[in-house]
Amino acid sequence: MTVMNRELEERHGVGTSRRRALLVTTVVTLGCLGLLGDLLFVGHTRGEEIWGVVTALSGVLVGVLSLTFLARRSRNRVARIGLVALWLTIAFFGFGGYNSHRLPLPDGTSEERPRPPLAPLIFTGFGIAGALVVRSGSKGE
Repeated sequence: MTVMNRELEERHGVGTSRRRALLVTTVVTLGCLGLLGDLLFVGHTRGEEIWGVVTALSGVLVGVLSLTFLARRSRNRVARIGLVALWLTIAFFGFGGYNSHRLPLPDGTSEERPRPPLAPLIFTGFGIAGALVVRSGSKGE
């Protein structure tokens, strides 16, 4: 550990891995918030499309819970496992969105907007990143 990191840790009581986890979780949460705004702006709210909005909103909520968990001094193993499970659920929803986007629309359905198949996989990336940093940011505590 460098002298600067040691001084920061002594002054603020935040270790390097926890600081990194807080930073990455903040970025992931803001990314989900941006995607939520984007999905609402383009009208991604009809029928099955609502699942994109639900996934983005879930990402924001789990992100806030993760930030709260990482910022607190006391740790709870059950809470950490629960947060990892919630992040992995968001990752699973992203994969489900990929499957929904890549399949053709049912007969009688007209859709004007393009359906990029890889777009929902951003949630899979966010979910995996969130799960990893919650795990590493609270490891050994």
